Amino acid sequence: MKKPQPTSAAQGWAYVLTCSAFEPDIYKIGVTTLDPTERARQLSAASGVPTAFAVAYKRHIKMPFQVEAALHRDFDAYRTNDAREFFKVPLHLVIAALE
Repeated sequence: MKKPQPTSAAQGWAYVLTCSAFEPDIYKIGVTTLDPTERARQLSAASGVPTAFAVAYKRHIKMPFQVEAALHRDFDAYRTNDAREFFKVPLHLVIAALE
């Protein structure tokens, strides 16, 4: 079951994170009101993460939570796990969707 997302943030960041421990073309796609580098640092602090996350792409956006919902819907066929925000998709497709 997906957790409800706040819908009130007017601006934020869309991000694509990578991890060297992952297979090629697996990315975490999400949004944050923080700088994506800080978000990568937060996620990297978990004990279950073998190597640190790095920002592969970031873009300042309006209506971040609505953008995230649209991205996840558009790339749903590429999900690696229905309960997670990880997708096996070429990075250029995600960048194109955000531009």
